[in-house]
Order: sequence, then C-alpha cells, then structure tokens
Amino acid sequence: MYHTLRKTNVVFCFLWWLILTTYCFGGTFPGRLLYACGAFKNGRFEETLELKLAHLISCGRNVAIVDVDSGANYLLSDLREHLELSLSYDFGDDDSDAMDLYGHGTAVASVIAKVAPCAKIVPVKINPGGEAYFDSNAFIEALRYVLSLIPDHPEIRVVNLSISLEENPEVDRLITRLWSEGVVVTAAAGNEALSKVDFPASSPKALAVSGTSGNEPYAFSNTGNKVFVSAPADNIEALYPSGSIGLVEGTSFSSAIAAGVAALLAEKGLTAEEIKLYLARGSTDLGYPGYDEAFGFGRVNAFESLIEAISGNYRLVPRRVTVTFSDIVKVHLTGSTEHTGFFSSRDLNLDVLNNQALISGSVNGTYWLYGYTQNPFKLARSEIEIAQFPEATFELSFPPKLEEGTKECLFIHSPREESYSLFLKTTEETANGSFETNSEDLFTLNLPKGEIWSCWNSSHEEPLIVKEVLLCSHGAVCNRSVYLGAR
Repeated sequence: MYHTLRKTNVVFCFLWWLILTTYCFGGTFPGRLLYACGAFKNGRFEETLELKLAHLISCGRNVAIVDVDSGANYLLSDLREHLELSLSYDFGDDDSDAMDLYGHGTAVASVIAKVAPCAKIVPVKINPGGEAYFDSNAFIEALRYVLSLIPDHPEIRVVNLSISLEENPEVDRLITRLWSEGVVVTAAAGNEALSKVDFPASSPKALAVSGTSGNEPYAFSNTGNKVFVSAPADNIEALYPSGSIGLVEGTSFSSAIAAGVAALLAEKGLTAEEIKLYLARGSTDLGYPGYDEAFGFGRVNAFESLIEAISGNYRLVPRRVTVTFSDIVKVHLTGSTEHTGFFSSRDLNLDVLNNQALISGSVNGTYWLYGYTQNPFKLARSEIEIAQFPEATFELSFPPKLEEGTKECLFIHSPREESYSLFLKTTEETANGSFETNSEDLFTLNLPKGEIWSCWNSSHEEPLIVKEVLLCSHGAVCNRSVYLGAR
C-alpha cells in the first residue's frame, strides 16, 4: 500500500588554544522545500546549536550515518565529499544507484553534513524513481540491509529516519536490533500538529525529534510523551538536487540535526546509551521547566552535549547562582582530582581554594565561570548572576551516570533569612520508550542566610534509564539534572 508524501569570542579563543594544546504499508517524507535563497549563511540553526564551538571538539570523524530517505544527489560537489557511496543502495528500484530524483533526501543529507562535516553519510533510497512515496517493504529491506552492514562496518553509529509510515511490528523489531548493536536511531516526530508522534518515531528504541521555531514549538510539529528532544524545524538552509541552496522546513530536518549531533558524540567513542543521555543532558530547556511533550528534554545543543560528554562526572556546582555584590559564594568542583584552572567570560573577582572558586565583589551582571583540566581535557561551567535583589539558589546535582564512586550533591544559597516554597518533579523513561512524570511534590524550607552544601555516594542498580530531577523555587527559578539511573 502506498501513501503520498506530503559565546562569546573569549570562550571560542580559549577553547581553540586549549584543544590544540591537549587533545505492508508505505509512508511519506515529512518535510518540504521552500525557495532558493542564494548561498549558505551562518546565523540560523548553526548558532542555536553552537556549532562553531562544537566543531573545535568533534566533527564526526570515523563515524557513518545511514540516511534512509529518497537517496542523495551525489553529483553535487558540495555534498559528494560527505557521502559513502560504496555502501549505498536503492531499495525503491532494487539497484545500487541511490541518486535522488525527488529532493528530500538530498536536503536532509546536506543538513546532516553541516552538523557533522567529517562524518560519512550513507544514502539508502527507498522510493521508486523520483516518486513522493515509498513502500513499507522497501523500508524494511533497507533496515535489514543496514543491520547486515554493521559487522564489517562498526563506524555505522547513527541511522536517520526522516520518514513517516503506518505502525509495523517488524520495523519495531529491526530498530530494537539496531539499538542493541550500538546504533542510535533518530526519527522525525511528524508535521500534522498532532499530540502523538508519527511512526517510526514512536518505536520504543527510536529517538523521536520534534520541531522548534525560535524558542517556540514549530507550529506543525507533532508532540507527545514519546518526544525525546527537539531541534530547529524552519528557516533551515539546505541543498536542492539542482545544487541551489534553499530554505526547508519540517521535522525531517529536526531529526537530521539530531542525527548530526549524535554523530559528533559518537566520535568520542560513546555507547548508544551514552549518546542518548548526552543529547538530553546538553539540551536547552524550553517551554515548561523540565521535560515536556512539546520539546522533550529540550532543544539539542551540540556544544553543551559534547562538553557534558567529555567532562563526565567533572562538574561545577551550582550550575547557576544569583548573589549580591557583597556576597561571597563558593562554586564547588566535583568528580575530579586533576589540577583545575578557572577562567571567566568577563572580569570576575575570584579566588581558588581546594578546587573551589570563591566569588565576590564584582559589578552587577551575568558572568560565566569555567573550570577545566588539560590532561584529559574536561570543561565545566557555572552561570553567576550578581544582582541587587537575588533569588535563592536550590540545586540537586546528579552525575551523568549513577554508579559506584559517583556523588550526588545538594547546593542551597539563601541571600537572606526566609521561608521558601519548593517544587520537586521527577520524570523517567518507561519500558515503551515514552516519558512520564512519576512524582510532583511541594514543600517549604525555613532557611537562614548562607550556603548549604552536601554530597552523598550514588547507589548503582541495573538497568539504567534516562531520568530527570527538576527543583524549582517560588520565583520559578529551576535547576535540573538529566542522568542515567535505576528504574
């Protein structure tokens, strides 16, 4: 059966120096081409993802991404260097020529290439000729083919599915097998403005990617409790099969962006489970605080995800604090005994004592404090806001993975003696791959002026799932930790 398709310069320069010195039904394609607009420009999703900084750390070397779509125009010089044609195949026409005669696959591949320019993209075509549809049998054969490649091509770490079709248990089984082989599968949430994501994004082991428009949900994006993360879905520059540059929109390209970020993480030798974690842990929280059905854990941020991944348990606590000019606040380093240096994005009065940064006496404004080690390279940062009337800071800080030897920490900074109303919410992954809030608590604390700092050893149980803890004060100031913990 067929269906029709329907930071600053200071940070950049410092990182540049630091890294150099250390280191059967059918379906549709949910996205559309809009209009030609000249040449590629920066300032769109590249800045949202902080790609300029991210590419100082990773560009996807030695990683292959399989894009199951309408193929790719391999004659375009701007795209050909990113393709691995020796592994490509056309299951729509049952031949080895995966030339894109429709356009969707070329656009998707060009977006992936922009995010992960050193990765190799394997175009696997599933539509017949240049048609705007595909048969589900061709798609199933494509997934089986990808699985057959993995033993001899361990560089295949990501599969992107910017497609939509009817639910199919065999597809579920094949995506689960890909996950078990260490392959991350990203999939478009769909563009019908529904409160549930399309299939195969709804498959238990697929990572469903919804769309954003600025800091708001993309108007046509599907949502729901299966959404894992989100990514830009409009005003995205991509290649047309003709070689011209155009604007595209749709969650097809959100999924492509997430696939590219997954490839950047894969370069660092992470497991599929770790790639999934750091996509969420490094994301930008939008909408309602914490996990929500429009944005998932947040909009992907390539730089933040990479920093989280390479730094692991190395972190600064608190990650954000507001103080007055006269306060002295301690920013604590956890998870490392290595020699640590500190630097800031602006002039900040600080002293360092026993892996603690003591901050005091700077003018009002927002500052970024960075802690780093060089061997191995790790980086953590904390946002310091100095204000006349600061809010209290409440933070539960969890390591990325709860295991023996890691520590969970509580940090509280109260700028005055006061009674505080707090909101605590926990969200975790279910067996079918959806995400549910399993507790919401309101409570009150009476605190003196000053700082409370406490850490305790993590407990370790298997299996580990993605979880989130969100702690908000009465002023709607929220801090969250996304981590791997026991169900």
